[in-house]
Amino acid sequence: MNLSKSERKYLFKALEDGYRSYDQLRIMFRLNLEKNLEEIVKRDPLDNVILALIEWAESQNKLLDLVWGANDQNPHNLPIKNITYQLFYITEKQWEKLYKLLSQIHPTYLDLAFQETFQPKEIVEVDPRLINLKSLEAEETQDTLKDNLIKKREQSSREIPVVLEFVDYLSRMPYEQIDISLQTILSNPNYLPTKSTIPNEFKTWVSEVSHQLNIQLETQKQKESRSNLKIWLSKFTARLQKKDTLLKTQEKNKNLSKFLPTEKIQPYLLISLEDAGSDLLLQGELVLEKDHSKKILKQKPIYIQEQTQAVRCAKNFKKIGNCLKKFIQKSYWKLQHYRSRNSNIRFEPSIIIELFLPIKYFLKPMEAIPLPIKNSTLFAGESRKLCCEHPLTFRILERFETYQNNREYLLRLENNWQEVNDFFISQSPLTSEIIENKFEHHSRYEKWKILEARLRDNQKIGINIISPLKNIQEIKEIMKAIIIAGIPIALWSINLKYTPEKLKTNFLQILTLQDIKSLTSLLNSIKKLREEAYIDDNNEEKLGYGLGFLCDNPYRILSRFEEDDAYTFG
Repeated sequence: MNLSKSERKYLFKALEDGYRSYDQLRIMFRLNLEKNLEEIVKRDPLDNVILALIEWAESQNKLLDLVWGANDQNPHNLPIKNITYQLFYITEKQWEKLYKLLSQIHPTYLDLAFQETFQPKEIVEVDPRLINLKSLEAEETQDTLKDNLIKKREQSSREIPVVLEFVDYLSRMPYEQIDISLQTILSNPNYLPTKSTIPNEFKTWVSEVSHQLNIQLETQKQKESRSNLKIWLSKFTARLQKKDTLLKTQEKNKNLSKFLPTEKIQPYLLISLEDAGSDLLLQGELVLEKDHSKKILKQKPIYIQEQTQAVRCAKNFKKIGNCLKKFIQKSYWKLQHYRSRNSNIRFEPSIIIELFLPIKYFLKPMEAIPLPIKNSTLFAGESRKLCCEHPLTFRILERFETYQNNREYLLRLENNWQEVNDFFISQSPLTSEIIENKFEHHSRYEKWKILEARLRDNQKIGINIISPLKNIQEIKEIMKAIIIAGIPIALWSINLKYTPEKLKTNFLQILTLQDIKSLTSLLNSIKKLREEAYIDDNNEEKLGYGLGFLCDNPYRILSRFEEDDAYTFG
C-alpha cells in the first residue's frame, strides 16, 4: 500500500518525535521488524533516515510492521499513537487480543461475518483465500485475516473500518442457534459449542476500539444490519438443513443426478483499455452466458486493486500483461466459487477475452501481449502470449461512446448482429460465394463516408480488410465506416509481408473452414491459427501472425455503457 502525501507527512513527524536518534530507530527496527537498519539506510541526518525508512516500508509492504513496531517500542508517545489509529485503526496488542478470540470460534462464524462486512462485494472478489479459511495453516490464516482486516485499510458500507464492522458482527452473532446447526451438519458429537464469554469479549473489544476512534456505532444502519443478520441467519440455518438432507440421501441422488440437466455456460472476460495520459486505465468484468444464447446469467466487475475497479497501468506490453493476468486469475477464482455453489452448471474450459480498445491500438499486435506464468519456480520469468492461452476478440471502444448519443447506429448494429448469428448457423459450412456476397473486401484507402455507404447499400454484415494496416489515418477511416454502418465483424492483419491477394485468400480460408458452425467456433479456429504463429518464436510466415478479429456483440458490453439512458438494450 502507498500513503497519501498528508499521511506520509504525519508519519514522518510522528517518527521524528518518537525516535530522536539513529540508535533508537535501529533498536526498534531490529526488535520489531527483525532486520538491520544499516542494510536499509546509512547513518545520515535523522530526517533523511526516517524518510528512507518510510519509502522502504511502502515499497516492501511493511508499513504496518513499521507503524506497529514504532508504537510497540514507544506506546506512550501521542503522535505515534495517533498515526497508528489514523493509518491502521488498532495497535498490534489489540490485534493479538482479537486474533486470540477469532481462533476460539469455528471458521463458519468468520465466513458469515466476512459476507456481511464486505457487502456488496463477494468474498472471492475481496480475497479468494477467505473462501476456505479452515483449510489454511494457522500462520497463513492469521496473515490472511490481517491482510484483509488491517493492511488494506478498507471501509465498510457504513463507512467505518472493516475490522470494526467485522468484530461488531461477531459480537452480535446468535451463537447458540448457529452452534446447534453446526453440530448437526458436522455430525460430530465432540463439537464444542462456542464459549459463553466470547460474545461479551467481542463487545468489549468493539467498545474499546470504537471509543479510541471516536466512532458512534449505534446508527440506523446498524439497526438495519441487525435485521439483515436475522435474515441471513435464517438462510444459513435453512442451507445447513438442506445440506444435511442432501448428505443423508446421497446414494439416491447419485443415480438421479445422471438425469439432471447440466447447463453449459460460456464465460467472457471484458476488459477495456483507455488512454489516461502517459498511462492506461484498465477495467474488467466477468460475464456468464448460456451457450448460443443472448441471455446473460451474471455480470460482475473484477477487482484487482483495492477499492477501485479502474486500474492504472503503464503503456508497455509487460505491464499490461501483468494486469491482464490478474484479471484472468480473479475470473477463474470467481468461476470456481460459482461452480461450488451450483453443481448443475458446467463452464467451457477457456474464458473468451474481449478487449475494448481505442482504434489506434488495432495497429499493435495486442494478441501477443505476454502473460506471466506466475507462482512457479520452474517457469520463473517466463510467459505465454495472450492469444496462445485464450480465444481473443477485439472490440471498438469508440463505437459505444458514439452510440450513447446516436441510437440509430446502435439499431443497425443490433440488426446486423442478429443476421451474423443466423448466417453462421444456417449457412455453415460457408463457401467462398457466400462470403463474397455478405463480406466486403476492402483493399484501398478511401474516406469513411464512401465505404460506409457501400457497406449499407450492399447489405454487408462483415468486412475483410485485405490491405495490411500500417497507418492511423487509414484505420480510423475504416473503423468510422464500421461504426456508422453497424458492422459487427471484421478481419485484418498488420503483417506487412502479406499482399492484398494473399490476405484475401487467407481470410477466405479462415471463414470457410469446415468445422465453423458458430461465431464461437470461428473464434476458436482463429485462436489455433494465432497459437501456431506465436508459439514458435513469432513465425511471420504463419496465417495467424498479426491477425486481428473484431466481433462486437451489442448485448455483451461493459456495465458503464449500459448505465447511459441513451444506450439501452432490447
